[in-house]
Amino acid sequence: MVAKQAVQGNLQRDRGLRAVLETICGLAVLFKLSPRLAWVFGLVIPFAAWSLAEARKKLMLLGQEEGKSLGVEASIASEAVRNIREVRGFGAEARELARFKTASQGTAVTSVKIGAASGRLEALNRAAIYMSILAVMMVGGRLVLAGSMQASLLLSFVGFCFSLNFAMQGVNFTVADAKRGQAALERVFKVMSPAGSKGLNLGVDVISPRDFEGKVDFRKVHFTYPTRPDMHVLSGLDLTLRAGEVTALVGNSGGGKSTIAALLSRFYPPSRGEILVDGVDVTDLDRRWLTQRIALVGQNPALFTGTIAQNIAYGAAAAAAAATAKGNGGAPAEGAGELGGGVTMDKVVQAAELANAKDFIEEFPDGFETFVGEGGVQLSGGQRQRIAIARAVLKDARILILDEATSALDAHSEALVQEALSRLTKGRTVLVIAHRLSTVVNADKICVLSQGKVIEEGKHDELLERKGAYYNLMSTLFD
Repeated sequence: MVAKQAVQGNLQRDRGLRAVLETICGLAVLFKLSPRLAWVFGLVIPFAAWSLAEARKKLMLLGQEEGKSLGVEASIASEAVRNIREVRGFGAEARELARFKTASQGTAVTSVKIGAASGRLEALNRAAIYMSILAVMMVGGRLVLAGSMQASLLLSFVGFCFSLNFAMQGVNFTVADAKRGQAALERVFKVMSPAGSKGLNLGVDVISPRDFEGKVDFRKVHFTYPTRPDMHVLSGLDLTLRAGEVTALVGNSGGGKSTIAALLSRFYPPSRGEILVDGVDVTDLDRRWLTQRIALVGQNPALFTGTIAQNIAYGAAAAAAAATAKGNGGAPAEGAGELGGGVTMDKVVQAAELANAKDFIEEFPDGFETFVGEGGVQLSGGQRQRIAIARAVLKDARILILDEATSALDAHSEALVQEALSRLTKGRTVLVIAHRLSTVVNADKICVLSQGKVIEEGKHDELLERKGAYYNLMSTLFD
């Protein structure tokens, strides 16, 4: 919104490119009329430049602060609307309104500070310009009295000075708006760009398709979340995901299972230790290349506003676009059709069939062209889950992460999703995070996590026979 206002404001007649051109032309006219008086008027430029530089620093900081405040404000509003049933069910309307009001007041305070800073900048600018005009009239008056200049020329010169005054004010406003817009855009780019994540090296290496197997090793990995530096989620984790096999993680809540998935997906860098893919540190691998080879199916998969077909094609289209953009030196790829990235409808239908989603999709009047609504609100939980699985099928990634993919489903939906997952996991390196016995019993290896470490691992039957941590966990969670 801030960036939009800055652009719109500088399309006005007294700002932006027009103000810059008027300033340049005005200075040229002044030097043409009287070089001596033009230099007198030009004494304002160093002072104006200094004042602009000082004010720019202040406006930049205030613009960043305003962007953060607007982000908090938007987040509270979005969260309240998204969870409106819970808000109304718990009678929390007043509380949410109070939260939004507090955030809005913070934004208002910052906006007042920005207005005050812009006002001070304008006042300094005007004072400098009017002092220069006064100096011009004093020096020009002496020249007129001495007969070195005509009075009409002096009046014309002063008139152009006033015109130049307004043009320079426009430049002043343009600079101030540009800094606010820059602060807002920097915040957006910081969120959207992987380079904006602290400590997240993008890497440049890739592994050839012929050599890529998908083995993953966590070696002495430590991790604490940036917002909770005193809480150690992982403490020297050693874990191997063998290529082409299913590895299941189980343990009590807070043990670090979802954190492991987040680290492998490179949402965060580890605090210490190494994460290797086929023996190569992930920090050395090209991040786009790696994420194209990892598919994630979570408990509450995100769907985007659009059609079912567009949501299924999302991962594959994005991967194709990223690959093409890299090949073009960063230029965006031109998608083939509405699905983008060369994804065809035949491929979408095939992926939906493998995910047990084709039947329910075709029951809709518009079939694959059915709009899912914001966040997929038009679909049930099981339907959203199967669309997410179809998206992972179409992406055809070598490494698959299933983060409690069936925990929120009823028995019928879980059976359909499990059948789809059994097809999806064949021949892939799979990391399964689950609380349900049906999800982990057939895994090639089960690892029990406790306090950020693997304390026990093996197959289901082996671990039950040991009657150790896994046996106790099963007795607590699944009986």
